[in-house]
Amino acid sequence: MHLRCDVAASYGAAGDGRTDDTAALRAAIAACAGGGEVVLRAPGRFLTGPLNLSSRLTLTIERGATLVASSDERDYPVLPPLPSYGSSRDLNCFAHRQIVHGSVPCVGRYAPVIGCFEGRHVTLRGGGEIDGQGQPWYARCTAGRLTAGRPRLVEVNGCSDVRIEGLTMRDSPFWTVHLVYSRRAIVRSVALHAPTNALGNTDGVVIDSSVDVVVEDSLLAVGDDGVSIKAGKDSPGRAFAMPSRNVLVRNVTSPRGSRGGVAIGSEMSGGVANVTVRDSTFAGSRGLKIKTCPGRGGYVRDVRFVDVSVTAGIAIATSYIGEVRGGALALLENISFERVAGRGGCRFSCAQAASGECRGLRLVGLQQLRGCSKARAAARRRWLKQPIPGGGSLPLPPPSP
Repeated sequence: MHLRCDVAASYGAAGDGRTDDTAALRAAIAACAGGGEVVLRAPGRFLTGPLNLSSRLTLTIERGATLVASSDERDYPVLPPLPSYGSSRDLNCFAHRQIVHGSVPCVGRYAPVIGCFEGRHVTLRGGGEIDGQGQPWYARCTAGRLTAGRPRLVEVNGCSDVRIEGLTMRDSPFWTVHLVYSRRAIVRSVALHAPTNALGNTDGVVIDSSVDVVVEDSLLAVGDDGVSIKAGKDSPGRAFAMPSRNVLVRNVTSPRGSRGGVAIGSEMSGGVANVTVRDSTFAGSRGLKIKTCPGRGGYVRDVRFVDVSVTAGIAIATSYIGEVRGGALALLENISFERVAGRGGCRFSCAQAASGECRGLRLVGLQQLRGCSKARAAARRRWLKQPIPGGGSLPLPPPSP
């Protein structure tokens, strides 16, 4: 039997935006675990600390209702660093002397506003909103007053068969939606907003060591990369060895005035493979970029960008700034840009081409982008010509409903 848990009518949530409704929300989630639906009805603003969604649960936020994240860091327990990173990546909040090779050792991360850990068949949906109340976090981060990395707005960790659809999410303290160590996930028809005049790392959808992921029909007006595809960092990422594979991004828009775009890396030490980005428009200040640096290791292979419009151009950077110099090199192979058009420039670097680290770059139908002829000529010299047989055209099965 399908159980519906109304957090206001049945569990006493005030929904006035001032009263702490955490206990009511957690009680509803516990009661509906295993096959029910927790409902936030409109109108209402439901203030909450961190929540943990369980298996076979749907959280519905109706149009006109808003889940409001607490901005008090005392409400958020500190979790250990993700094992594929081994340290915090929230570099903006810590002094330069604390940063070692692009990470902050011995520092964890605050729990996410909405978390799902080892869950199965979990849905987050509705026409309503999630307000991350990021501004106080940005201020404390800038002032160096945080003792851990900022919380994600939504973290899906070690889960399968996940759907996130129809929601508007605003002002995440850190990454907006983080899919990590998960499989069969769909992010559909969402609108993600974050300011560009605040701290960075307010990415839209971060796909991290995850398999069979679709991001589609969405607006990503965020303060950093719109879609970021990662797989751990440096030696912890290589040891964890969990790649991101079978990723489809389609019909996604980043508007003018945002950043947005799609980035692969720079954290990709566990490997990234079989990625397609297509039928999308990125009018913000970020375009299409693959970024690695010495020390990462790992690989990026079988990637296609097809029928995409960009304002900020396209790039492959193999010496990404701010990280360790020297160490394991990344393997790049079978990268294809097909019918990519718009303003911005072209840059395809591969400092290690003589060692065979870059091979199989395909450029077809590039239009209006500045400097592509020169970049194409340089790529012929730097990249080995032969692609891996069959690369760059693998079919992507959609996640199961």
